[in-house]
Amino acid sequence: MLENHYDIVVAGGGMAGALAAIAAGKAGCRVLLVEREECLGGIGTSAMVSELMAVAWKGKPIYGGVTQEIFDELVRSGSAEYNYNVPMSSDPSIHVDRLRCNPESVKILLEEKVLGTRANILYGALCVGAKETEDGFVLDIQTHHESREVRCDYLIDATGSAFAANLLGYETVRTPKEDAQTSSLIFRLGNLDPTALADAIRSGAIQPIITREFQSGALKGRILGIAPIPNTKDATVNVTRTNVDYEDAEDYTRGLCEARSQ
Repeated sequence: MLENHYDIVVAGGGMAGALAAIAAGKAGCRVLLVEREECLGGIGTSAMVSELMAVAWKGKPIYGGVTQEIFDELVRSGSAEYNYNVPMSSDPSIHVDRLRCNPESVKILLEEKVLGTRANILYGALCVGAKETEDGFVLDIQTHHESREVRCDYLIDATGSAFAANLLGYETVRTPKEDAQTSSLIFRLGNLDPTALADAIRSGAIQPIITREFQSGALKGRILGIAPIPNTKDATVNVTRTNVDYEDAEDYTRGLCEARSQ
């Protein structure tokens, strides 16, 4: 049952928002996590990201707290595994320690961890109005079928776009398009031979393919990132490249269509 007042409302249930809600809930706070989609993890799960980079240094994990707790549980369940000293497909001279995981398992674990604290989750909901008061914040939360007012002492903006901060009138800085990270879509392939795929990645057999297809124009960037998903015959492929202004809806749409066409 949702309440009218919370100690903390987290706007956005991506990786940052989910971890913030878990940490706050574990600390004994009454938390509401508001997420416009139907799962937690944001791009990290919905976009099928199955490889987390630089999670260790020389074979030793570098994270702590709730983040490492999540990693450890994924590994114990067989839904993730560490892969050390893996060469980058874009530059084989660079080796990175990685955590390869099943994004579907990440969705489930994040949800279990949030609900296992004093936190509530509200899916299909977006904070469309916000006002700061002497006692905290008054939020207008819109779901698919209704609007409701929720009050909180603290508001965490984990939308990834400073959406809640903008509603409150706080000053934000727009990232110039030329400085924005290159956009990509990730695809999932099934019924692969895990051993043969791992050997191909380690042996450098993918590099000549990248060079040939980039020179032919089939690849838009010198990358063909293939990440095996632990304990499956699946792998994700990160290969498309397009430049997008994320704050311009028309350009964002163009970029998505362009990436799919590649």
